[in-house]
Order: sequence, then structure tokens, then C-alpha cells
Amino acid sequence: MKLKEANRQRTFIAAIKDLDFWLGEVESLLNTDDHGKDLASVQNLMKKHDALDSAVDDYSNNVRQLGEAARQLIAEGHPDSEQISVRLAQVKVIED
Repeated sequence: MKLKEANRQRTFIAAIKDLDFWLGEVESLLNTDDHGKDLASVQNLMKKHDALDSAVDDYSNNVRQLGEAARQLIAEGHPDSEQISVRLAQVKVIED
């Protein structure tokens, strides 16, 4: 039983780390000052924006699943519920 709990927590923590990494990449893409110098570069930036918008939509389901996994671990009284609650609060900021 404890092995199963530890595995679920490890999976959750790994997924949160992946989310943090992905969000860092998205943030760096969004923090660009490049607005395009001509029509072709603006169109290229628009394509990148559309792709990013689609990726955010796709990833939102993963964020919801992470939130649900965290809530389950906490409800079951997982020994690391406090740490999981902190991470859940970070995920909830993303969900909102």
C-alpha cells in the first residue's frame, strides 16, 4: 500500500515538474519584444501564437487532471499532504 502511495506521489511530483518546465518555456515565448518587422515576420509570429494557443488548450486538461490527483491524495490523507497542498495551490492559480 505504501509503495503504491509513494508511486502516486512520485508521479504527481514528476508531472508538476513537467508542468513547471513547460510553463517556463511558454513564459519565455510570451515575453518576447518581437512584433515583426514586415508582413512575413508578423504572419510567422501569428502562426507561432496560434500554435501556442492550441498547446495551452491541450495542456489545460493535464492541469485539471493534476489538480484532481492532488485532491485525491490529500483526501486520502497522504503523509505528504501538506507539500501536495502547496503544489495544488500553484496548480489552482493556473486553472483559474
